[in-house]
Amino acid sequence: MTENVGVLLATGLVGALVVTAIGLALLGANPGMAGKVFTPLFVMAVFVALAIHFYNAVRP
Repeated sequence: MTENVGVLLATGLVGALVVTAIGLALLGANPGMAGKVFTPLFVMAVFVALAIHFYNAVRP
């Protein structure tokens, strides 16, 4: 499972971008705004993934 984490993370991030664009379109906003909304979410996801990685690395 650990060898597929990168693929799983990439798939999840692309799916989150699509869901964000669809949600903004349903709310009446320009779907092009999805990038502006998604960027902070992407940065937070990267930091969470790094935190989990480092936690698992130092755990005995």
